[in-house]
Amino acid sequence: MLLTICVALGLCIIESLVIVIASYSLKLQIVKAGKTGGSIIKNR
Repeated sequence: MLLTICVALGLCIIESLVIVIASYSLKLQIVKAGKTGGSIIKNR
């Protein structure tokens, strides 16, 4: 019983970490894309 609870908690923590990391990297990509897009527009 305890083992299953521990495993479930661990999986939930890992899942939430993965979601946080994924959303953070997505934000970074959007920021990078915005910066490069802005510089391209300025160069024209």
